[in-house]
Amino acid sequence: MKTVSRFAAAALALSFFGAEVSAQVAGMPVNYAPVGTGVTIHGGLGRGVNNSSGKLTSAGGGIIIGMPTISFGAAASYLDFEEISFGGHVAYGLPLAPGGPVDLSIVAGVGYLSIGGTTQLFVPAGVTLAFDVPSTSVEVTPWVSPQFRYFRSSNGLTFTNSDFGVSGGVKITLPMGFGFHAIGDYDNGSEAFLVGGGVHYTIPVPSLGGGM
Repeated sequence: MKTVSRFAAAALALSFFGAEVSAQVAGMPVNYAPVGTGVTIHGGLGRGVNNSSGKLTSAGGGIIIGMPTISFGAAASYLDFEEISFGGHVAYGLPLAPGGPVDLSIVAGVGYLSIGGTTQLFVPAGVTLAFDVPSTSVEVTPWVSPQFRYFRSSNGLTFTNSDFGVSGGVKITLPMGFGFHAIGDYDNGSEAFLVGGGVHYTIPVPSLGGGM
């Protein structure tokens, strides 16, 4: 059981700076990696690296439904294994050359956290640029997503901030749909730097249409 003083300090930091919530779901890097057609289930761990991030360790996961040009995702995290955060996002794939090595999509999401009488809302919106690395055995997809980010914290007093951030990483998927991913995230407003990693599994669903 963590001490009351540590929990109070984390709540105070969250109330005024929003460092730990600078993620799609609190404590986890913004995961805007593209997905293929089907249902993708993902889970993993996130860790704040610098002092501005709170240096907390969190667990999270979610589900993404991918269709030919659009995908919807929902996620949750367990911030420092004490508080639950919820979020979601939607992505729209821009029409580029079919079968090309580059994917570009517009992405927007929202995260929500309530802790110690404080409610927080985090909205990252931007684009995701991804590359398909040629391979005969695995699918390797490095990606980067610059975003405009809006943050709002309220506990009787309201604090808002608008700034920029960026997340990115690499996703490796085996032919059977199981894979691994690593993500990094930097928020310019809070100066929080987070890293994360985990696993994912995509279940093909023919009724959702062709590949993205």
